Amino acid sequence: MAVVGAVVCRQAQRSDLTALLTLIPQIERDSCSDGAQVPALARAEAIFDQMVRHGNVCIFVATVADGTDIAATCTMTIAPSLSHGGRPSATIETVVVAAQRRGQGIGKQLLTYAFAYAREAGCYKVQLITRGRPDQVGFYRSVGFSWEGIGFKVYLDRDDSSHGG
Repeated sequence: MAVVGAVVCRQAQRSDLTALLTLIPQIERDSCSDGAQVPALARAEAIFDQMVRHGNVCIFVATVADGTDIAATCTMTIAPSLSHGGRPSATIETVVVAAQRRGQGIGKQLLTYAFAYAREAGCYKVQLITRGRPDQVGFYRSVGFSWEGIGFKVYLDRDDSSHGG
């Protein structure tokens, strides 16, 4: 299926929250994460307001001109740094493309938009961590990511550290 209209990428607005709470559960789940769980709308509004006040956290969305539905989203956190000449770095999480819109290039356009935002913010790098499924690795490489280093994470709300993955 091809994209019918132009893809429009922008920062999410508070009015997008209901659509985002519907889209986020479509994230590709991994066996150790509850990333698809979303808060109730009132809690999401409070979180969104906190993100806006913070100033270094952005939710980006992509829509297609033939509709108003949000077709994709990702969240970027920009972290100040005392290294790299004081330039910040960016981390992308919660990359979700609506199931019926996958394979149309929308995710690639959204991440390209996020990279431009990070460049404008003076970031020296953009990073993300993925579980490494072949389709994800191929997608992220096609957008410009390279496989570097080894990623680690700890799920802080798990009693069994063997789930840290």
